[in-house]
Amino acid sequence: MCGGYMCNTCDFALPGGVHICPSCAAAPKTNLSPRRKKLLIGAYITASWSTVGLGIVFSGVLKEMADNKSDATALGLVMMIFILVPSIIGTCLGFSAMHKRLPTPISLWVATIWNVIILACFALLFIVGAAKG
Repeated sequence: MCGGYMCNTCDFALPGGVHICPSCAAAPKTNLSPRRKKLLIGAYITASWSTVGLGIVFSGVLKEMADNKSDATALGLVMMIFILVPSIIGTCLGFSAMHKRLPTPISLWVATIWNVIILACFALLFIVGAAKG
């Protein structure tokens, strides 16, 4: 975990090929590593971005932009690029930051669930749009 040198006697081999030193084994990390923090921040950024996009869609601002079939198709593609793709990435980032052995803070759960809810909203919009069309 810490990356420090240890002899074969001091090496704790855990399932999954993880090797930790005695001090890391005695005092497990309770905070997020820098890598997990970056993933958490990325999950929040993508969730925020997608929420703004969904807010614009639900506000009806884009309603006049879809006058015909080709405009509606183009608007759907733009929504996929700016709402669906970031929320999928955010969900993946959130799940990537979770660790089997280390505690998962509530902020990580919030970011991940937030992205999953955005995915569910987008899927619901897709289903409603397909049912109308």
